[in-house]
Amino acid sequence: MIYSTSSRLAKRLLIAALVMGLVGSAPVLAQESPPGEDDFPQPVAIPADDPGGGVTNREAAVLLAAAMGIPDAIWQGLFSDVAENSQDADTIEAVTLAGVVKGKLDGTFRPDEVITRGEFAVLLDRALFHDRFPADPAPFTDIPEDAAYAKAVNGLYADGVVLGCSDDGLRFCGEDPLARHDAESLIERALAVPYAVADCEDPDEWLLFCEVYEHIDSMYLPGATVEELAAPVNEAAALAMEEAAESAAERPRFDCSIPDPVFEPLCAWASGAVDTPLRSLAETAVREMVKALDPNSAYHDPEEWMEIEDQGRYVGIGVRVVTVDDEWNPFCTPLSETCRIIILDVFEGGPAYNAGLMPWDFIVGVDGNRLHGLTLGEAADLIRGEVDTSVDITFERDGDEYTLTLIRKEIVTPYTSAEVHNTESVAYIQLNSFAASPGGAPEELVGRLAEVGDVELLILDLRNNPGGRVSVLQEIAGFFVGEVPVMTFHTIDETYDVDGIGQPLLAADTPRIAVLVNQNSASAAEVLAGLLKETRGAVVIGETTYMKNTGQSLLDLHNKGVFRLTTLKWTTPGGIDIGETGVPLDIETEFPTVPLQDLMEWVKDLLDNPPEEAPEETPTETPEMPTETPEQ
Repeated sequence: MIYSTSSRLAKRLLIAALVMGLVGSAPVLAQESPPGEDDFPQPVAIPADDPGGGVTNREAAVLLAAAMGIPDAIWQGLFSDVAENSQDADTIEAVTLAGVVKGKLDGTFRPDEVITRGEFAVLLDRALFHDRFPADPAPFTDIPEDAAYAKAVNGLYADGVVLGCSDDGLRFCGEDPLARHDAESLIERALAVPYAVADCEDPDEWLLFCEVYEHIDSMYLPGATVEELAAPVNEAAALAMEEAAESAAERPRFDCSIPDPVFEPLCAWASGAVDTPLRSLAETAVREMVKALDPNSAYHDPEEWMEIEDQGRYVGIGVRVVTVDDEWNPFCTPLSETCRIIILDVFEGGPAYNAGLMPWDFIVGVDGNRLHGLTLGEAADLIRGEVDTSVDITFERDGDEYTLTLIRKEIVTPYTSAEVHNTESVAYIQLNSFAASPGGAPEELVGRLAEVGDVELLILDLRNNPGGRVSVLQEIAGFFVGEVPVMTFHTIDETYDVDGIGQPLLAADTPRIAVLVNQNSASAAEVLAGLLKETRGAVVIGETTYMKNTGQSLLDLHNKGVFRLTTLKWTTPGGIDIGETGVPLDIETEFPTVPLQDLMEWVKDLLDNPPEEAPEETPTETPEMPTETPEQ
């Protein structure tokens, strides 16, 4: 636990030391030499023979109501011995409704009965340190293990609020009465503790942080210890406190709700970050905690998620982008020298396509301004605008920067494209993503399959397809195989099959199917390729795929943001684990850069005259590809 200090610098240095593991966290015992008054104020030692008389239950309620700053309540008759017109009746009921006072088993309050030290410790703990984590036992020898006030005394001792009643500090005297001036001093000491650490039972301002932690703890498939999750948060806290060490400002006393005591440096960080709202700091802590997860898990605030979900028609330059860090992990934020926007796809016929922008270009500036410090959504707002207005895009390619002026146009996100080779009876369909949107990939694919007619060979191009939603995959897979298992999910708790949706639109034995893949064919694209290989005898042609065999749940959060969390691993119904080798290739080859009609002829010739022996498959490392990305 963190001690109350009269010096903010001393407290910050102590917490920083705890974060770095330089000192222990055990409380100062009574028999040890205490710190100086300038560093840590001394806890109150309650003398056993104090002549000041004892505080009554009524007086204790009044003192604690003032400490909590709660107004009187309308009298409801909660206790049989507290009449409406009795002294401090409204205050007693206010403290009771706040959960501090619970009364006696017989329904009485006994307002004039003298309260014991142990009883007052319980009330003080409920009033100012509610929902705290259990503390290590205090060194008192006279507190029975089953004493009702043991937990409260342990916590107050650990917070430096109270010590024992004897010269050697080993007795607490919990059954003795408490003098008024000692009660007031205890309250003063408790209020001097800069924050009250509590669990996530009633998180209030810390709800987002507790909410995301609970999802990780209950659903995250790879698994993570609380120490692993706390490490990036506590490192950020130590750095922030080091930078603010010279500041004397401190936040008024506040409740700090955290899922585990190991996160307590976050509370110390919040104490000094007086200009940052607690909700904002909780969101910052979420972003830090998510760094401990796999690259496919990410937190998206409401604006970022709206950007990702904004599919269909919009005014922009016609590119699909994502942020990546210098290790190619997606969804980093904010933008910086090591977190940049990369183009994944350029839509044919759009402004970016016509100007010569290409996949894997980095967008580094808009209208002459660098994008550092912005989120992806904020940068996208700069790129988008009104129809027929201009925007200067600065991009990096192969280490060199270029700037082009583009005219914004209305963009219709293409999900598929198709062409039929009239003389060779070959149909070609390109599927660009499995994104969920009205008029999206499933609706388009129905029309494309209707267009191909009676052909001998269907080429399904899944190159550069990053995947998308499972529900979209189910629909598309159903067009080929019907309502049969499409993939097998493995979660923390269970293993189950996911079926296709609808009836097949193609005959069972015709046409032949060739599936084109490359290193950027990921997730749902890999599932579909493997499924068609297993169930339709499709020939898979191309390069080792991305090898993404995990699925992410999109978890709605109370702030309208979304938490993308890896909650499952999948295999094909036949047991193929794409994460180990990628989709098994029938023909491993590079693709020629030729017009589409020539590509279709090349694929048909490759099938009619396959190589005698395909090269040995060798998995290759590729940059991280997200499963869903926004368009600009």
